[in-house]
Amino acid sequence: LCSTELAYAASLTAESASSALAYGTVEAVDSQFRVSSEPFNLTSDLAPDTDLVGGLEEATAQDELARSVQGNLTWPRMPTAALEFIAAYGLGGAAKAASGTGYKHTFTNTTAYEIPSFTLEEILLNGTLNYRYPGCLVDSFTLSCSKKQWWQLDASVIASGTRTSVSAPAASVSADVPLKGGDATIYMGTAYDGTDTQGANDVTGDVTGFNALVTDLSWTYNNNISADDLYDFGGGKVRTVGERDRRSQELSFSIELQAVAHLDYLTGQDTLALEIDCDSGIAAGTTTNEGFAVIFPEFKYRVANVSGGTGKLMVDIEATVIQDATYGSIQVVTYS
Repeated sequence: LCSTELAYAASLTAESASSALAYGTVEAVDSQFRVSSEPFNLTSDLAPDTDLVGGLEEATAQDELARSVQGNLTWPRMPTAALEFIAAYGLGGAAKAASGTGYKHTFTNTTAYEIPSFTLEEILLNGTLNYRYPGCLVDSFTLSCSKKQWWQLDASVIASGTRTSVSAPAASVSADVPLKGGDATIYMGTAYDGTDTQGANDVTGDVTGFNALVTDLSWTYNNNISADDLYDFGGGKVRTVGERDRRSQELSFSIELQAVAHLDYLTGQDTLALEIDCDSGIAAGTTTNEGFAVIFPEFKYRVANVSGGTGKLMVDIEATVIQDATYGSIQVVTYS
């Protein structure tokens, strides 16, 4: 499948009922995206009777124990609304503020283990086959980009296991423009200053020229959901609990090696901060443009591998994201 449309019930401000309703509650869809990912699949845990003594050589019966629905949502050309949607349900904490006639959303990770869920409807075969999946949880997601490419977003989703056929939803398709690597500036410094101004450097102790050295960057956020733990006694065949496990993050990027400082950051275990500031230049209201910021208030190098041989020398960095006492471990800001 090259392109699937999906509609989902969710307020992109993440202030909607979704987080307040009981897990698995079906909501009417209100927004629609086009994604580039495979359809969601329902699988069943089945038990044949081959473990019983005295039967025939092969199975004579089979029973269903549980159902599971999982899938990925992939945007190879990520719009702002997609990051709003995934950050809201992946991180779990959200705030909304007016930005002129547009909006600024700030997403942070929640301390609660119960995370918000949403209802997804999948539109297949030009709208002749449509499935509804309630109780969708964002297990993990990856935001990545390389020079001269689009920002890409890929999210792994676990649903309750309920699937019903529905008529094609009437939700309108999101009209957001996709965001490019060329729209973004990447800042690295020694500390985060606590602000999140679009188009500005919000880290202090700036590493001069860092943006020009970066060739690619990837960030993964993982709720590490234990899918089998979401079933309960008395819950029938589907999941009845929407909870995460202990979260984790992965941050990596590659840079051109032009100074030994980046090797020294590893051995010195320097405390660093990083901000991705993406400004599309396309107005989102009167004061800001469509775009986003991802801020890591504190991180440290974990790996700094040099490669390149006789060509251009590169350093491949893997970092440990640190939970800052004041600003937490991650902050995602969107403008729409």
